[in-house]
Amino acid sequence: MKESLQLLNDWEHDLNFGVITKDMFQTASTAEGLRVSILSTLDLAQYLLTQVRQVAGENDHPDMPTFIQLHRMLAVFSVLKPPKFGNCEAREEAPVIDFAAFRASFKNKKPDESSVAMLKAEPDGLIETEAWDCNDIVTTGYNSVEVVDAILYYVTGFVSRKMTKLLPCVKCRQSLSVTMPNRQKAELTLCKTRCGLRHSNSRLYEMLRCNENFFSKTMDDCDVFWETGYSRVEATKRTAVIFRGSAL
Repeated sequence: MKESLQLLNDWEHDLNFGVITKDMFQTASTAEGLRVSILSTLDLAQYLLTQVRQVAGENDHPDMPTFIQLHRMLAVFSVLKPPKFGNCEAREEAPVIDFAAFRASFKNKKPDESSVAMLKAEPDGLIETEAWDCNDIVTTGYNSVEVVDAILYYVTGFVSRKMTKLLPCVKCRQSLSVTMPNRQKAELTLCKTRCGLRHSNSRLYEMLRCNENFFSKTMDDCDVFWETGYSRVEATKRTAVIFRGSAL
């Protein structure tokens, strides 16, 4: 990409100094659009390499096997699209749609007229205030325990499906998934069954859940990669000591 950008600059330089004629060069809009595309691609590539180096804890570019492995790890933990504006609370004057109201209204087979009228008033208020963004009008609970467990269960199923393709052992592949999922934690996975996701076993889920807890505690540190790994090793040692003590 850098060579292409340099070639474009040299080509334009020859035009400006009369080395070539105008009909031998692209139009100004085409050249500028090509330059913007190349620069934006270079910025994205540099951003990706920066993220990979940060995860690896290295100053130099990692080798190809390490880069591919880290890219897969980042892809696994980026399965879900993050919220557009974080976990910001909706303003008091802005109307929001609360799905709990829908459940309460239609809990009975014949909802009363007042409940239906209240539900109709909420979309009408959104139209009047011109609030069209889903993130602004729908109440969310990103920090609730149920949502976090559902997301981790969803990611664990994705990891289980990836690991199944790499394991030659039939019993090992069968042990990664279960036929009777946890209904509460598997709500998100059940909504995405068309993607071929699996319901992983509890041990794999607990392992990723433990790693997620350690990562959440050290995510603001400079050495988040090493701090997370160190915390995981220390927790494993404490668990082994407790297990040996109970066995005695």
